[in-house]
Amino acid sequence: MSVIPKQARYAMLPLGVPSSRRTIRVNPIDGGQSYYPDSVNVVRLRMPQQGYLDCQSSYLTFKVGRKGAAAGNGIGEADNQDMRLEDGGAAWIKNLSVIGNDGTVIENIQNYNLLQAIIGKATLSDGYYKSPAAECAGWGDDAQRSAWFRANKEYAIQLNHSGLLNNPKYLPLKFIAGGLELMIELAPTAECCERGSASSEEYEITNLQYIADIVDFTDEFDIELQYDDLITW
Repeated sequence: MSVIPKQARYAMLPLGVPSSRRTIRVNPIDGGQSYYPDSVNVVRLRMPQQGYLDCQSSYLTFKVGRKGAAAGNGIGEADNQDMRLEDGGAAWIKNLSVIGNDGTVIENIQNYNLLQAIIGKATLSDGYYKSPAAECAGWGDDAQRSAWFRANKEYAIQLNHSGLLNNPKYLPLKFIAGGLELMIELAPTAECCERGSASSEEYEITNLQYIADIVDFTDEFDIELQYDDLITW
């Protein structure tokens, strides 16, 4: 018999609750094209109305590089050798919003990239900077970040500065009428990239997906959650 995880303990529930876990890759509503700070600069993702979202095991993946690099436009590596993303893979996220089906803004974090930089530099240890997790999330020295930019590197970051999407409780997506939409606005290149004084290059975001870790419980659990006033945030 399985034991219910603490993230799903809303109140008094049966000691054993069968569950399963699966991953859903959420693509942007527009099909996942490339995004640029000077043109297509807003990403929208519709969360699945299925199961319970394990927020702290879900994350955003994407690639960041010079504009046109993903398409192989023939520009040499030397053309962007002085360009790199600022510390942290979320440096390009200007604003982050979670929106309800009726257009209600449930959460809005302006200057998300600035918040990430302040909290990251104040809390991350030297040991973290030397770990594979730091590279995955875009934290590195100047040389590393320049190399990652030239390689059009793929990053994976958790949206851990969002109150809703970093919630320690499982988020019951299946019971949210109309679902939720995640909206991300790109920052101007000058705000999120370091580049040579003579450079006018822009960056682009490609291959963006939200990797949703979904937990499913039995119908018995769902019924209790709906009708027995068990949600106590």
